[in-house]
Amino acid sequence: MPNGLSNNGIVVGTGFTTGFREGFWYDASNSSMHQLPTLNGGNSGFAQTITPSATRSSGLIAGTLDSGTAGHLTHVAVYNLANPGAGWQDRGTLVSPNAAVNSPTNMTINGINSSGELFGTGQNLANKGDGFIYDPATAAANAIATGTPLLDINNFFGSTSSTADFMNASGAVAGTFKTAAGVTHAYLYSGGTATDLGTLGSGTLTVNGLTDAGIVLGSFDVNTASGHAFVSSGLGLVNLTTLVTLPSDALFGTTLIGGNDNYWLGQGYASAADFSAGNSHEFLISSVPEPSSLCLLGAGVLGFFWAARRRRRA
Repeated sequence: MPNGLSNNGIVVGTGFTTGFREGFWYDASNSSMHQLPTLNGGNSGFAQTITPSATRSSGLIAGTLDSGTAGHLTHVAVYNLANPGAGWQDRGTLVSPNAAVNSPTNMTINGINSSGELFGTGQNLANKGDGFIYDPATAAANAIATGTPLLDINNFFGSTSSTADFMNASGAVAGTFKTAAGVTHAYLYSGGTATDLGTLGSGTLTVNGLTDAGIVLGSFDVNTASGHAFVSSGLGLVNLTTLVTLPSDALFGTTLIGGNDNYWLGQGYASAADFSAGNSHEFLISSVPEPSSLCLLGAGVLGFFWAARRRRRA
């Protein structure tokens, strides 16, 4: 099963051999298949993602593998295509002092960059999510402090569960965590520090993107008809839905799909009648202000949304 693809046609994935799962990489330029080794002679392994610029002789593959040690915990590891003889390089696992409860049974790597920083989410025996990051700059110190090179997002906030969802070009990571009270917050990790960006209430909060400037994009839903698109600022989360009131209808049900440092793309409903009829409308924010001026964003952004809606009705 293929799991990742580089821009140069290198595919990574997982197959079955002798009853166990083992990773592979495939070079589309010459149709060659290459089986990846296990970690420390362990039973199985998954090749999950690859650096976008990887070629057959350079780039990094990230995977999760049987540790090959007592307990057979799942470990994160990196395979360097420029140095295949070194095999998988162990990046540790998510282990707390109560290993019987918190040792991961499943870990998913969401991405890796050319510097070797990777991120993903594990699921432990307590059925809780653990967002994790391997940051080469903090790995050694974290291994001494916690017993593993991996940064566990739950340890930053004392949270019950977390995710690590997006990484930008500078290695910042965005995701969510859930407080003891069950409220989901967004966070931004950068330079060894994780910052709580807050929440918009007790509904479902989802991070949908992270720009290279470190702006977190997402959506917050109380229910199907009352979603709110948001972006992060230095002060926390800004609810784009409530910045202004349209001339007649109240804007609601918005979702921020994604974007970059120049544009934010979203979708929503301009009225209750629109929602009932299933008539969604797209909006595009064509410039990103400094955080201090986000409060001035409303008229221009939602004015564009209103104009688009009027054109569609004409």
